[in-house]
Amino acid sequence: MKTIITIDTPVHVGTGETSFGFEYKVRNNIAEKYALEDILGFVPNDVLLNSNFHKKLLTINSNYQGQGISPSEQITNVIKNHVNYSELPKEYILKCGTEDPTNKKIDVQIKALNKPIIPGSTMKGAIFNAINYHIIKNNFNQFCNLIDSNEYRRSHGNKITIDMLIKSILDKDETNQYDEFMSQFRSCLICSDIPCEKLRLLEVERYYIDFSKDKLNLPLSECIDMQTVEGNFININEDKKTLLQKTINKHYANTMLDYLNKDKLISVINDYFFDMLAEEKQVNEDYGYYDEFNFKNKLYSYSREQGNGYLRIGANTNYFF
Repeated sequence: MKTIITIDTPVHVGTGETSFGFEYKVRNNIAEKYALEDILGFVPNDVLLNSNFHKKLLTINSNYQGQGISPSEQITNVIKNHVNYSELPKEYILKCGTEDPTNKKIDVQIKALNKPIIPGSTMKGAIFNAINYHIIKNNFNQFCNLIDSNEYRRSHGNKITIDMLIKSILDKDETNQYDEFMSQFRSCLICSDIPCEKLRLLEVERYYIDFSKDKLNLPLSECIDMQTVEGNFININEDKKTLLQKTINKHYANTMLDYLNKDKLISVINDYFFDMLAEEKQVNEDYGYYDEFNFKNKLYSYSREQGNGYLRIGANTNYFF
């Protein structure tokens, strides 16, 4: 189905990798990203492989306690003294919404061919989280009873997962057929990678909600900037859905297959989003968190619109900014 994806706030879906700040050179609010191997290749071997330099790094690393020069700063100084960035090929560019990143660490956004993407698996996971939430909300008392049941914990062990609880709710006999069905059900929803164009380098701050302690300083993040992308990113395999409907005559199958419908999916993800939104509004009422950072108007700007669904994607953010 044709999908229009509007990225309303910066999105970070990380690779798990962290880059050094000196891999980015900022000019006129544009950060140019260079490959680490190209940068290090510019440093003379007699400097980079010098044993005294290595010993100095080890000594700094063992003694550094947040004062003086850190190991990364020592390496950065060597880079500054020997590397001419104008002679290096750029990997990609980003808008820069932060100060000079040279001495920072930077969380890397996942990409394909140096173009940022939102992976289809991330979209699919967010949608299934909303479906799980909908099931739990509709069976909340039963869900709570299972969690509180000593007998249930004894029979299922200490590591009880959401999937286990939902299985117990939908399939009271907890059969293997349910597991096989759920595997096939998940494969009916097909989410493709969403290719994007614009990236922005942003500072990440995390505050204690009541401001009782200082903010946490986290690595900078490469983020997908606000933009709109169109394509067939979310689809339902109708043939497989029909086959499952014909071959598995169980209540749980009818319940789950009902979610494989465009209007139903939009309704479910909006239920999840707006319930979380209500909690964030309550947080603001209690602590003035959004007022403090002038985001209250953004918080209250969302409303249900026919055919539109909202999903929170990515890390290093709360729900709405």
